[in-house]
Amino acid sequence: MKKLLGLLLAGVAVAGTVWAFLGHDNGTPATASYRTASAERGTIIAQVTTSGAIAPVTTVIVGSQLSGQVIEILADYNSEVKNGQVLARLNSDQIRAKLDGARADLAQARASRVMLDAQLEKSRADAQKAAANADDMGHQLEKTETQLADAEKTLARQTSLNAQGIVATAALQTAQTQRDTLRAARESAHAQIASAKAQIAALAADQKMIAAQMVSAEAQIAQRSAVVRQIEVDLGNTDIRSPVDGVVVQRNVELGQPVAASLQAPTLFLVAQDLRQVQIQANVDEADVGRVRDGQPVSFTVNAYPGRTFQGKVKLVRLGSQTVQNVVIYTTVIDVDNPDIALKPGMTANLRIVTEQRDNVVQIGRASCRERV
Repeated sequence: MKKLLGLLLAGVAVAGTVWAFLGHDNGTPATASYRTASAERGTIIAQVTTSGAIAPVTTVIVGSQLSGQVIEILADYNSEVKNGQVLARLNSDQIRAKLDGARADLAQARASRVMLDAQLEKSRADAQKAAANADDMGHQLEKTETQLADAEKTLARQTSLNAQGIVATAALQTAQTQRDTLRAARESAHAQIASAKAQIAALAADQKMIAAQMVSAEAQIAQRSAVVRQIEVDLGNTDIRSPVDGVVVQRNVELGQPVAASLQAPTLFLVAQDLRQVQIQANVDEADVGRVRDGQPVSFTVNAYPGRTFQGKVKLVRLGSQTVQNVVIYTTVIDVDNPDIALKPGMTANLRIVTEQRDNVVQIGRASCRERV
């Protein structure tokens, strides 16, 4: 009997608990509370969120090919510069002194070349004179040969007449002397012709030697001209110039600072080519990279302008991957127009890459998809 009474009391307790759980209080049934919302048509967007740093499309490193002391700085941070504009200057006194010496050496080499030209002209004139003398000696030799032949005949005739006693001995001696004189003149003409020919040969050898010296002088002029041009290039490099139109975003040099370019060109300035067009390099992990495509629209914000949203477009997803904290990521490059230069290099952009978009579809609240316990 007691056992039956205990079971009855336990059943009553369980029934009371169920009654209370079902929302009955003091015999009054509880009414269910619902929130309602209308289904609407609109746009549904799927997106990938990430972040990245704003950077110029092209950043040019401006360095120095020479070592020296900076004596003038003509550009600073945020300076707008043009292609070829001088940004800084190095001390050029030593280079100018070298240039003066090299130009003097070049002038000396050119003067030596002019002297060789003069020597060659003189040698050619002497050769022409020797050739003329040789021709004259040839004509003289022919004349002497004719006269000698006539003198030989005269001597033979005088000898015959002297033997007959018709001509005196003095006439015979005169004829013999005339013959001997013409023989000597003939030998002298032969000797002079040989001398003239030897002189012509010597002058020809001199001309060959002068021609070789002229080739050497031309090579020396070319070499010294190259030295002058190299020093002129070095002198031009003492002016540190911007290679592009752009804006100076970094300056790493101070007035009076020595620049050492022995191993590699030091970076003196960083010039952003055009800040009206910038890029963002964002890291997208491998779980989301399959949904990112070239040309997809991108919206983002930066902390400097909390109430403003900027727009961009995916340019490319680089194939090379990186592993950061055991997560594989891919660099995604985003092009952004920056006409008012509001976006500055180095700003952090919070990005939303639109991977899919559906327009004019039925929308319901997210709460309707959750079960409340």
